[in-house]
Amino acid sequence: MSFFAELKRRNVIRVAVLYVVSSWLILQMGDLLFDLMGLPDWALRIVLGILILGFPAALIFSWIFELTPEGIKLEKEIDRSQSVTPDTGRKLNLVTIVVVLLGVGVIAADRWIQPNPAREVPGAVETEATQPEPEGPISSIAVLPFEDFSQTKDQEYLATGIADTVLHSLAQVDGLRVAARTSSFKLAEENADIRTVGQRLNVGAVLEGSVQKAGDQLRIIAQLVRTGDEFHLWSQTFDRPAGDIFAIQDEIAAAVLAALRADESVDEITTVERTDPETYELFLKGRHLWQERTNDSTRRAMELLREVVRHDPDYAAGHSELAVALLMSAWYGGGNEDAVRDLADEQARRALELDPNDAMAYAVLGSSALDRDDWPTGIEYLRKSLEINGNDPTVHTWMANALTSGAQFKEAQFHLERAVELDPLDLNARSTLAGYLANIGGELERAQAVVEETLAIAPDSPQAWEAAGNLYFGQGLLAKAAMADFKRLQLDPGSASPYYGMRSRTFSLGLPEAALGWQKLVVQFNRSASRWCSPYLLARELAEAYLECARTALEQGDGEEADLISDLGNALMINGRYEDALTQLLKARELSSMNQTELLGYREHMDLARIIWLRRELGRGETDALVAEMQESAEFVARQSPVIANWPLAIAALVAGDEEKAARLIAELLERVTGSIVYRAYHEVRRYPMFAKVREHPVLQRAMKGIEDRLAGEVDKLRREGDPRILEPPDDPAELVSASERI
Repeated sequence: MSFFAELKRRNVIRVAVLYVVSSWLILQMGDLLFDLMGLPDWALRIVLGILILGFPAALIFSWIFELTPEGIKLEKEIDRSQSVTPDTGRKLNLVTIVVVLLGVGVIAADRWIQPNPAREVPGAVETEATQPEPEGPISSIAVLPFEDFSQTKDQEYLATGIADTVLHSLAQVDGLRVAARTSSFKLAEENADIRTVGQRLNVGAVLEGSVQKAGDQLRIIAQLVRTGDEFHLWSQTFDRPAGDIFAIQDEIAAAVLAALRADESVDEITTVERTDPETYELFLKGRHLWQERTNDSTRRAMELLREVVRHDPDYAAGHSELAVALLMSAWYGGGNEDAVRDLADEQARRALELDPNDAMAYAVLGSSALDRDDWPTGIEYLRKSLEINGNDPTVHTWMANALTSGAQFKEAQFHLERAVELDPLDLNARSTLAGYLANIGGELERAQAVVEETLAIAPDSPQAWEAAGNLYFGQGLLAKAAMADFKRLQLDPGSASPYYGMRSRTFSLGLPEAALGWQKLVVQFNRSASRWCSPYLLARELAEAYLECARTALEQGDGEEADLISDLGNALMINGRYEDALTQLLKARELSSMNQTELLGYREHMDLARIIWLRRELGRGETDALVAEMQESAEFVARQSPVIANWPLAIAALVAGDEEKAARLIAELLERVTGSIVYRAYHEVRRYPMFAKVREHPVLQRAMKGIEDRLAGEVDKLRREGDPRILEPPDDPAELVSASERI
């Protein structure tokens, strides 16, 4: 028998064919799976090398051994008349056919998941859908953080930075709703699948990807997936030098928009601002850190971002990001707000010099202007920011807070609803919305639903407990609100914000000593907070201390701050010094930025009422024009919020001389017991001399006694069920870290 015939008899040729076909199948599967997993090219080459080395071993094995019903035996030990090699050969033929069919299936799957290239770009492979596009363009998208597939797992900042930058570019496209970073990234942390992301964020597509970095080389894989059926609309692999990162980000954003909008123009994409790779790496690390919103992270973020602007003074994004980090250092890190405001403004203005379309720089300037009591400028900057990027939930929340201060409640609610729509998992926006619905909107059931959802999303989040406190306060459950805020403080003892909350809650409960104790703790985070003198308003015996506090606060400022001058006027009024009080309140009215608009904020509204009352008490001429202005302002506020309506209408009636109407309106407000305005009104009616005659009205006396008894009950509940440190705060914040979590 010839050698070739012997090879056939021993099935060596069939084994060779099966081995080659099986190896081909393994390589096809590896090419598909390794690419999706983001493994480097050399991984597939290793598999190929192993398969090549195994080929001669397989041939030698098939020559020497034979597979029999009793198992594997040496071929020379088998009687040829008993050999079953023909049966084995038929089985090998069948297996080979099955493997070939599997290979065809893998190719089909490869084509389905990664469609044929439509164009060639250096260092990139692109694929596009072979199935029909969905009916109409997709108008909403979520961008998930890219995964770090680097071997050392130290490129998370780069992976999230790329996703952030692409998200920012897409967010500026008109007509495209981009889910906010907070919600998208949180769902990624929860390992939510594509369909779940689509349902939770109400988006039609999701962009995801991975990043690998080896030395100076990057591999970035990006893919756009339709949420309804998880069909891959587009995917692309980039193998480029690290210096090409900006071009890659631009290409990803443009390709995504093209895939979403089919034949529509993609000229709307804003290209990524360039800097050198080392500076950009620092920039991404700094941005990644401040978004953690802790004392330590904001401090380290500022250090890195200061390095960024030192390395590249003309990098607008670096200045803008540093401006935001500076603000975060005050809000979350306990920085001095007065000191940091000027620094943030300086960085924001430099960013706008370099890039007039930097939306966040405008937002920072708007926030600073509002802190300075410059309402028109603040609103103007925030509107400009939203014109450039209407998809930023943080700026929508800031705008809502600003509009609330101007009594534009309906527009404020629109911006809060928009913030939560853009970022359903943004706990800060949810907390603000819950407080608005409960205390201004009068929608307690909706507020309850928002809080329950928020606690379900993040039961151990400070913002979730802040939302709960806002709800309880709106429900008139002041003790429960204080306990919720104390829980918030326990979860975040290193930030200033919870201490402000505790100060406010104890003030509303009518507890001057507790409020002043929390005030001392607030001042340890922000010295300028010592200007808040309201706790002294609560007790008659503290009237002189109130005046001293107001004077000191004004001296610490520049002497031209309307809110501090107003506070001094109120303190003088309570101490019976009406002439001096009128002088200060008129000056505050002149300086207030609200008087440059058709609006009156709460402070301006009350200041006008006190001015009218003081002028009458002092016999200072006609007040008819001021009374008419007061009435117009009150009617505007009443139309904006039925919950608050009684209070401004009562003040307008009081200054118009209708004390009967004023007393009944205030009594109706107090008897409702829900909403923060109830307790603010109660304390002001108790202490301000302009309410002296109204306080004598029997209807109002009964209502005042009802609130007095209710507050006493809430304080008693707090003593029984709350942590004792709520009523007797320690001098050192460190003593609160290990506080009980009872609530």
